[in-house]
Amino acid sequence: MSKPTSVPGSLFVVAIVVVAAVAFALQRRHQPAKPLPAPLAQVKIAGWTNTQQPPTAEDLAGKWVVVDCWATWCGPCIMSMPELAEFRRQWPEDEVVVIGLADDDAAALPQIQRVIESVPGFNWPVAYGGGYAMQQLGISGIPTLILYSPDGEEVVRGHDIERIEAFIVAGSE
Repeated sequence: MSKPTSVPGSLFVVAIVVVAAVAFALQRRHQPAKPLPAPLAQVKIAGWTNTQQPPTAEDLAGKWVVVDCWATWCGPCIMSMPELAEFRRQWPEDEVVVIGLADDDAAALPQIQRVIESVPGFNWPVAYGGGYAMQQLGISGIPTLILYSPDGEEVVRGHDIERIEAFIVAGSE
């Protein structure tokens, strides 16, 4: 004959499971949602610098596109620029395009220009006034690099240019 289960003990176990489930649900609710891979979209920006004309969809079609999200007040962003410039030098422009997306608005154009001029090889276009665009893209911290495939789909995002380059190499084979 089996021993009857204690009702108070069973309720205690059920209560713990319920409390754990509620705590887990509340914790997940407060974590920012990770954006799903999305196509390269048009985003709202204030203007462009470091280019004669802004890149068009036709300019980007069939190419890998690296979007560098940064700001003039972001030390790690500025420190990563020489590495990005070296990456830019290693890839033909008909295969890989780099576009800067600066959080700074038009009032910061002199500071943006100083950053551009301070980095040898910084020759890619920069969109400024990109705060809203970064929100649209789900950027929660900078610096952030976003890689789009030649099909225009987001492949990866993060801070590591070597990781970006590994995806390009693997996708180009």
